[in-house]
Amino acid sequence: MPWLRSLISPDRTSDVRRTVRRLFDRASPTEVYTLPQLAEQLHVSAVENLIAALAELTSEKVVDQVFRVESPKNRGGIEDFDRLEDIPDRIRDWRQDAEIDVDPHMVRVLFRKHARGLPRASSPVE
Repeated sequence: MPWLRSLISPDRTSDVRRTVRRLFDRASPTEVYTLPQLAEQLHVSAVENLIAALAELTSEKVVDQVFRVESPKNRGGIEDFDRLEDIPDRIRDWRQDAEIDVDPHMVRVLFRKHARGLPRASSPVE
């Protein structure tokens, strides 16, 4: 995508990448961040640079991208998934003790420190 490359400065992306890496190196395995939270916390004005840095760090297994299904009635996560296509159409919402349909607005994209060791399947959120 030539237009995207023209928006992203390689030098600035490297700076953002180093900053993001430092944040996740220090993070606990349970800390999760949304893209807006990362941009605000790291004082990143060009979100394109942050997205590029997260993509690189995800492919290098420094950062994991997680898709969290959240309860529509009781604030909080129900279950995390590694891939969007792994999210079922129906899920057990343990927060309201009911089986519910999953709507796209219930899914949040989060980033966290890479989970070392065995690959994760879906995992309940505590």
